[in-house]
Amino acid sequence: MPIRVVLPDGQEIVGRLHARRQLSEGWVCLASIPVYQNTADGHVEPVEYRMWLRPQDHLMPVEGVSYASVPTERIEPPSLVEQIRGPRRPSGWVLENLSGRTGRSQAVVHAADCGEAPTNAPRLSLDQSLDAADGPGSGCARSVARPRNSTPPYGHSTPSPEATNGRGSRGRPRRRERSG
Repeated sequence: MPIRVVLPDGQEIVGRLHARRQLSEGWVCLASIPVYQNTADGHVEPVEYRMWLRPQDHLMPVEGVSYASVPTERIEPPSLVEQIRGPRRPSGWVLENLSGRTGRSQAVVHAADCGEAPTNAPRLSLDQSLDAADGPGSGCARSVARPRNSTPPYGHSTPSPEATNGRGSRGRPRRRERSG
């Protein structure tokens, strides 16, 4: 399909429109313009130069041309549930080791998108994050949401050993440290 391409210096030339793609921030179009290139043996030959362009900045329709048959990629519209819930937080949790700062073994579990979480830390699964938070000297960061359903009701994040008959908050026997 012919399309008018606006060059950086304001000139307009007729090129070809090959495809349209919808992005979250708008549309881009794959257009080409005819140009020349030098060959290895010193000759000049015509070629087509293709580029993705924002139509509002660089393209204008040719009068009388229908673009209905141009291949078009559209973004799937969000489901009703996604529209209501909004964007999802990244899944997973990361562990921040505080041992070097405090001199004793301590760690904090952060949501993956927490601003205080260490960068480039490996992601933990739900079970790994709960195990890490259940360890002695460990806990969840207060300024971020804890892993869903990991905090029991009434605000106690880690029950005392007496309340769990020596078992951790997930009902597992607490790990005992071996001496010597």
